[in-house]
Amino acid sequence: MSPLSLEEEYQNNPCLRREDISNLKEWLTQHPHLPAVPDEMLIMFLHACNYKTDATKHTVERHYSLKASAPEVWSNRDPSRPEVQRALQIIEMSALPSRDPDGNLVLVCRFAEPADPSRFVHAEAAKAYSMFHDLSVWRAGLVPGVVMVLDQKGANLSLVARLNLSVLRNHLAYLQDGFPGRIVNFHVVNCVSVTEKLLAIARPFLKSELLEKLRVHGSGMESLYKCVPREILPTEYGGEAGSFKDLHSKTIEEMKLHRDWFLEEEKLQINESKRLGTDKKSKGAFGIVGSFKKLDID
Repeated sequence: MSPLSLEEEYQNNPCLRREDISNLKEWLTQHPHLPAVPDEMLIMFLHACNYKTDATKHTVERHYSLKASAPEVWSNRDPSRPEVQRALQIIEMSALPSRDPDGNLVLVCRFAEPADPSRFVHAEAAKAYSMFHDLSVWRAGLVPGVVMVLDQKGANLSLVARLNLSVLRNHLAYLQDGFPGRIVNFHVVNCVSVTEKLLAIARPFLKSELLEKLRVHGSGMESLYKCVPREILPTEYGGEAGSFKDLHSKTIEEMKLHRDWFLEEEKLQINESKRLGTDKKSKGAFGIVGSFKKLDID
């Protein structure tokens, strides 16, 4: 069930216009390679793109093209599958219970302790993390923005050797161009000796909009507290939100409870055989030139 009440959104959200949704639905019928995106998702895409319909169309195209291009990440997104269960034992994730002062959703990801990067399989981790952030944003509804926190504690050269550049490129492209949410900031905390190497690998795939949002905080928490209030963070980060392990356990339970949502959402797929000639110039996940979705909030 969608967290959005369509009628309430139309009544209470001055930025949301019925004619924009009608425009997007009509556009979908003219591009038969795209799936029949539900109204609730169209509203989330529109909100993510600051209610700009042209940007929304590009983001919808990218969303489904990128998912089709990396089935190892975006297919079989069933929380009960072994690869997902393995990944959830290696990395821990939580959407924090409280929002930041601007109402933004805060997503935190770290290695489980004790960290064992030698068990890290990049495609499996990317699948689990994508399931987590997609479900978290969908459950949160039309939040002002999303703040992502990536904890580097436990990362080492073994992790660097296990990175899959194709998976990394796809996932970063999705977050920048196909994500149905507004990324406000991306924080890297608890930096270790290989952090700069990891960032150097990722930078070629980052557009200027996301690079401007990237905040690297070193080994201490004080600079993070200036961006994310200390009290809303887990106890392991000096906050009052409870144990991160407990929060991660709740994440796993939410993913299990929403198994049907994942299975239904996965049915929304691009069909390249139906792509019309006028669309063929943008065929493929990386065939569209330029950045269509700004990551800042107007």
